[in-house]
Amino acid sequence: MLRSFPGWIVWVLDDGTGLLEGSIRDRLLAGEATYLVHHRDLSDLDRPGIPLSQVHTSISVRTALGEL
Repeated sequence: MLRSFPGWIVWVLDDGTGLLEGSIRDRLLAGEATYLVHHRDLSDLDRPGIPLSQVHTSISVRTALGEL
């Protein structure tokens, strides 16, 4: 489903994820519609050491839950 579904997907990473790899990385790099729930310190795909949340639009989990 991660590779072929054309609609929005929500992907949740655990705290131990250091770098994005595999199908989720491929999906994000392809620009597919994806909500990624991750820890605050996850590095950007192309810039290790720079938090993903500083490079891409992000919201906190609390905000997301409030919207649901």
